[in-house]
Amino acid sequence: MAKKRLAPQIHQLYLGEDRIVSIDCSGGLDAGEALAGTPVVTEVTGALTISQEQVSSVDLVINGAEVPAGYAVQFSVDRNQASAAARTIDVSVLTTSGQTVTGAVRLECV
Repeated sequence: MAKKRLAPQIHQLYLGEDRIVSIDCSGGLDAGEALAGTPVVTEVTGALTISQEQVSSVDLVINGAEVPAGYAVQFSVDRNQASAAARTIDVSVLTTSGQTVTGAVRLECV
């Protein structure tokens, strides 16, 4: 299994909740580069509903760090009736220079 760039945050999601998740991708970008297009966000079990995948269009604060617009991936995740378990959500997004940045975020259904 390939090693993934894992976002430091772990989101907790309770039964019936939905959350907006933001992932700072600036560490994977070259100078002058930004994210572009629509990110691909997947969760392998299919138990969670992922929607509203986008590159950030406004400046954000993620884990206490200021992240400029165009440097973060955002999406909505709905737990539905998924069982309690730790899950990993994979993210892939193109950059303005045509590279692909990949990563993942952990989510704990509690």
